[in-house]
Amino acid sequence: MKIFKMFSMCILMIIFLNACSLETTKTKSKILEIPNEDEYTTLLVQGVDEDGVTSQSTSKVITDINEIQAFIEK
Repeated sequence: MKIFKMFSMCILMIIFLNACSLETTKTKSKILEIPNEDEYTTLLVQGVDEDGVTSQSTSKVITDINEIQAFIEK
């Protein structure tokens, strides 16, 4: 019975330590440097659907200066 408890405790610790690894806490985001942010008057935002395909329905043209600045800030 002691061996079973030790084995269970080891397995539990391995699972716990694996869940807390550094690789899971890293973010996969990247900061995009946009030059001359104040000069944009029109912005074309292109998205993709669930299959990863672009289409007219997944794109949007932004011409409002306030929306463009808000989008760039994001």
